[in-house]
Amino acid sequence: MIGHSLGGLIVRAALDQWPANWLLPRHFVMLGTPNRVPRLARRFHRWWPYRLVNGQCGQLLAEPAFFAGLPRPTVPTTVIAGTKSWPRALSLFGAVPNDGVVAVEETRLDTEAGLIKLPGSHTFMMNNREVRAAVRDLLATLRPDTRIQLPPSVKKS
Repeated sequence: MIGHSLGGLIVRAALDQWPANWLLPRHFVMLGTPNRVPRLARRFHRWWPYRLVNGQCGQLLAEPAFFAGLPRPTVPTTVIAGTKSWPRALSLFGAVPNDGVVAVEETRLDTEAGLIKLPGSHTFMMNNREVRAAVRDLLATLRPDTRIQLPPSVKKS
């Protein structure tokens, strides 16, 4: 399973509610997902354009309690963090490695999850050749599972 940015947080929440009769994903890859309060959310969450564009999700990103309440992934997880940011003079991160939206340290889940740093920018990380190659290589290491089980709501064709 792969989640980009907020999608990674949604997957974290979904894994906690995963139906017991479904097979869990064998691996979870987060692309540029903030796993800690992002500094940009802290800085801008009261600014009306930020609130207008990001809504309730943007407000939650500024709340430490939101991140503290997120369950840890229950499957092996790899975090891919981008390091291609704005030029340093224009960046709000200074010398801190970041993808233009999320700092590398803000993507870190814990010491158990693998962290891969690649030169991708946040918005287009999934289109970056190096990111795609890293995901392909990671997925190639997973052993094939022949026990594919579809949810009851999906009809087999």
